[in-house]
Amino acid sequence: MNTLEQVTQAHATLIGQRLATFRKFTGLSQQEVADQIGTTQNLIYRIENGLNSSISMVLRVCHYYRQQHQLNFEWLVNPDSTDTEFAPMRLTEALSLRKELGLLDRKKLAILNQFIKDWERLEQQP
Repeated sequence: MNTLEQVTQAHATLIGQRLATFRKFTGLSQQEVADQIGTTQNLIYRIENGLNSSISMVLRVCHYYRQQHQLNFEWLVNPDSTDTEFAPMRLTEALSLRKELGLLDRKKLAILNQFIKDWERLEQQP
């Protein structure tokens, strides 16, 4: 395994762990998530444990959590995001708290808000 593959696998494992954390935060079982997105509990297990699974299924799980439970993507995909006090907060909660505490400057907040708008626009496409 080359260095890029190792980094990619480490990131996939981190995202899987964070998806598991978020699922538990929302009080859902792996089976409940699987039922909601039309897949198997075993696939959710594989994703959460960083095992080989298709990117489309990972995105499907992410999309479900974002749409139904306001998953905070900043926390999910940023490997440098270690501020566990904001995780696994839902996106609106995290943004509100960060604004209150002054932890996001205007430029970062604008970028994050643009990302949210772009994601919502993509969700509305057929």
